[in-house]
Amino acid sequence: MLKKVKPIIEKFPLIANFYRFIRDSYALTRKAKSTPYGFLWKGNKSILDGTFEPEEIKIASFFLEQVDQLINIGANQGLYSCLALSKNKKVMAFEPDPLNLKYLIKNIQINNWVSSIEVYPVAVSNKNGLEKLYGSSFGASLISGWGNNNNKLYKLIPTIKLDIFVINKFQPYRNLIIIDIEGAEQKLLDGCPNLLNCDLKPIWIVEISIEEHQPKGFSINPNLVKTFQTFFGKGYRSFSADKNIQEIKLEQIKDIYKSKKNTLSTHNFIFLDQSYSENDLSDLRTFMKNK
Repeated sequence: MLKKVKPIIEKFPLIANFYRFIRDSYALTRKAKSTPYGFLWKGNKSILDGTFEPEEIKIASFFLEQVDQLINIGANQGLYSCLALSKNKKVMAFEPDPLNLKYLIKNIQINNWVSSIEVYPVAVSNKNGLEKLYGSSFGASLISGWGNNNNKLYKLIPTIKLDIFVINKFQPYRNLIIIDIEGAEQKLLDGCPNLLNCDLKPIWIVEISIEEHQPKGFSINPNLVKTFQTFFGKGYRSFSADKNIQEIKLEQIKDIYKSKKNTLSTHNFIFLDQSYSENDLSDLRTFMKNK
């Protein structure tokens, strides 16, 4: 019955949003279950059976062994934060969507990690202030029209620049930064020049949608080249965050943007300091090939 009604509901954004809110809120009342990663979970069911982002999770697990702290931006329901906490790492999590935040806090609470994480209900952007957050839950974005979100349906949320917020807490540690903020990656990078210039460069895993979810009128992410240029200009190399760990060159990104044809099989990317050990890169590739 629900499968028949759902297409009709989706034609009416206000009703569809209300339906999703009720559905997702109700799921919070369900009993927590064990994940394959050793912690309890409420939320996205595909995390319980290991089908959600298996390659990205494996890559994150590899890098978490090399760092002291995770900065999880766009933490959503808390998967990567929980993964880091299960490995006794420090965590700073940023999540502005109210429903996602409820799941994040619940998942921290049921695993008894309340005293081991800093959680901030804000979006990370290029300014300190207020911005419109369009959509909700997994598709919430600061970008108007992202993922077919209705431009008239938004909430004002607080935003911060990453530099001002974390630089003092960042310096003593080796850091992994995981970013999933639905198209607003360049806005974040514009707000953290000091972080990009620091001597002890963090490891970054960033979702950068090339052609998916783009606002109307764009077939390719309009900030695609600039985002990669920002990292490359600060001494980083880039690799695909998948089983191949393929190195990504700026020329390839420019060709994709110019031709409007995506030749990459992933929208998740690793950014590593140019001094990152080739032996560690080799170990990562071997690790990804093993089951």
